[in-house]
Amino acid sequence: MRDEATKEAVLSELHDRFGSVPEAVLTLMHAAWLRHLGEAAGLDEIKLEEERAYFTYRKAPEGLMKRVFKASERAHSLGADLVTDMKAAPRLKLIPPAGASEQDLFEAAAETLRALSE
Repeated sequence: MRDEATKEAVLSELHDRFGSVPEAVLTLMHAAWLRHLGEAAGLDEIKLEEERAYFTYRKAPEGLMKRVFKASERAHSLGADLVTDMKAAPRLKLIPPAGASEQDLFEAAAETLRALSE
């Protein structure tokens, strides 16, 4: 899955062939999609845990703060917060709004990653 259209086509095909797509399959597809977006953003690690998303760079890419500002604006538009830790290895933490679902976290993470890759 290298673009949004392909991702949607795969999900549609799965639904057409097998009916409702199991949660485990959706989680796997979300993980693959986030990995793809993270690679495009130059991230070294992405973790989703305990209703949070963590994005880590080994080395800060050029223009990182500009990207982080844009990503933070997008996260806020979804009701989430993007917290930065710019130590030796820059790390970002995405905190969705209280009561957000796993799907909400995925969508906020994907939107944040899109902004980081611009």
